[in-house]
Amino acid sequence: MTVQAFNALGNICINSGKFQKAEYYFGQAFGILKDKAPNNFVFHTLVNIDYAKLLYHKKQYAEAKALLDNILAKADMLKGEKFLADIYNIMWQINESLGNKAESYHYLRLYMEEYQRNVNEVMKQEVPKTRAREAIARQNDTMKLLEQDAELSRRMVYVAVLLLVVLLLVAAVVFVYFWQRYKIRRIENRELRNSLRQEALIYSVNRKNFEHDIKQKDCEISSSTLLLANKNEVLQQISAIAKNYYDEGKLPSEFVTQVNAVIGDSLKNDDEWQRFKLHFDNVHPNFFVKLKEQNNKLTENELRLCAYISIGMRAKQIAEMLSVSPESINTNRYRLRKKLGLQRGDSLDEYLRRI
Repeated sequence: MTVQAFNALGNICINSGKFQKAEYYFGQAFGILKDKAPNNFVFHTLVNIDYAKLLYHKKQYAEAKALLDNILAKADMLKGEKFLADIYNIMWQINESLGNKAESYHYLRLYMEEYQRNVNEVMKQEVPKTRAREAIARQNDTMKLLEQDAELSRRMVYVAVLLLVVLLLVAAVVFVYFWQRYKIRRIENRELRNSLRQEALIYSVNRKNFEHDIKQKDCEISSSTLLLANKNEVLQQISAIAKNYYDEGKLPSEFVTQVNAVIGDSLKNDDEWQRFKLHFDNVHPNFFVKLKEQNNKLTENELRLCAYISIGMRAKQIAEMLSVSPESINTNRYRLRKKLGLQRGDSLDEYLRRI
């Protein structure tokens, strides 16, 4: 569930007197904010306002006042927000309950001013519609008067008045038609701007979520790869221990041969590499394609080295993964730089991370 959903459930519980459940839902909302949006001041403020309402209904006036005082300390960041009226309203009721008459009056005045400001904002939005309705009404009244005058004068100047009425009717219809089109276009443009703002906001939120998912998946890839490197290191140590015991005559050669064969098959890592590559392609779908575009002569081992470097693995860890020496990895890095056409001052790691 989202922060808004938990917040709404908390308010419903407050209204029904289920304060314990309300506190649980607000706790869930705070938990989501802490994990997903720790720096979103507006969301934190909205949840804290509703939590202050809960404290007020539980008659914990001092705690509610302290919470709202902390919010009002950053009032400059909330300027223009409609929920300022809610803060002033709660502060007015809290101070009245605490017997702070001066502060209660102060916040009552601020609440009335903020409420009036919100009403004025709404009225500003209604003005174009009201003016349009008045204009249409005036045109209708004008048409009725003209029709009455034409009826009274019809016998005297029948032809002239009839022509005039026709012209006026045509002019009125054209005027109303274009006026209506103008109004519709204004409404459509306003709705389009609002829709574009909402889409931009949704895009921004989705992009942040996407970047967070990418970082999380990168961490998962790095963790699984490091675990595999540690496994390879342990297998090599087992092989070395088996050889030492063989040299000391404590193990038969057949046993050591079988152990080394099993370890050798495991160190090839063909299956692990294919699984890693599949997982890596899901997170960075165009990585190997772009590398091939830079140089289509890159080998499978070189592509593998590029992938390991891009997730931040060190030369020693890569060497353990590929069962080679760190010096060999450094040599391969040098050859890879030449194939990718990197200059002396260019960083191979940064280049691969930008792909």
